[in-house]
Amino acid sequence: MQARLMKSETRLISLLAFVLMPLVAPDIGVCNLPSEDRPPGVPESAELLSGWKAKDIGAWRDGDHLFLILGKEPTDGLVKIPRLACVSRRIHWLDDPDTELKLQPEPAVWVINAEPSSKIEASSGSRLVLVLTLDAPARVFDENFVCVPNADGIIVLAAKNAVTHGETLRFEPQPHKNTVGYWSNERDFAEWHFGLKAAGKYEIDILQGCGKGHGGSKVSCKTESGALEFEVQETGHFQNFIWRTVGSLELKTTERSSLSLIPVHKSAGAVMDVRAVRLVPVGTERSFQPELADPDSLPAEK
Repeated sequence: MQARLMKSETRLISLLAFVLMPLVAPDIGVCNLPSEDRPPGVPESAELLSGWKAKDIGAWRDGDHLFLILGKEPTDGLVKIPRLACVSRRIHWLDDPDTELKLQPEPAVWVINAEPSSKIEASSGSRLVLVLTLDAPARVFDENFVCVPNADGIIVLAAKNAVTHGETLRFEPQPHKNTVGYWSNERDFAEWHFGLKAAGKYEIDILQGCGKGHGGSKVSCKTESGALEFEVQETGHFQNFIWRTVGSLELKTTERSSLSLIPVHKSAGAVMDVRAVRLVPVGTERSFQPELADPDSLPAEK
């Protein structure tokens, strides 16, 4: 009799668990705030950012703007968000557009120095909303992203799509940088994934910058099809970027392959900054226009 009662209780508990299961919100981390809780100022055309995972922070995308909705005020004044595959042109509070906030990129996350201004603190009851102005619609960085050829058959491996490996190497999204940088550890390396529709010989172009006294490092460019080694050229400043053809490789048709830049020898304090790499079918015309920074807009190099 007791055994039958225990079995009945077990069935009842299982049934209750099944009924109540849909009422428990899954911890998927896409957005912790419901759509109906959209604060004033966020456009009606904005949509939830796909792939977003950040505790107590909702993310809405509208064109080249990203609205970050904070569930609570950051206790230390710092807001940590996932790395984005975008250049960050400007960050400000929705309620205080005149104040520009600073961004510190780390290898895996971005840290925004977001201490609320007096204007924000005075607006009691309003939700804290950060606005990021980007160079393109917001996209959460995906280390499996595959770069594909353009209409000319050229594959551009942009810094924002680089997978960085190691201790210090990272994507730096500030407008004057937009680079794989902070390359102070020669054991760190950068990697991109690409798909190739046509096999053949491809020239390898690199858009690199290197500060005074830091040139001369040796770097290996490796793919599954082969490798080549080149020497980093000094450009006068890490944010003075020049295009160089560093060699050519025979590449095979593939849906997903990889290219890695791996330091062989670091000659000074940092290896280089890399804004992009190009895989170019031999004989294809392209621009080698340098991307030189305005000296007045650059912070002093250390």
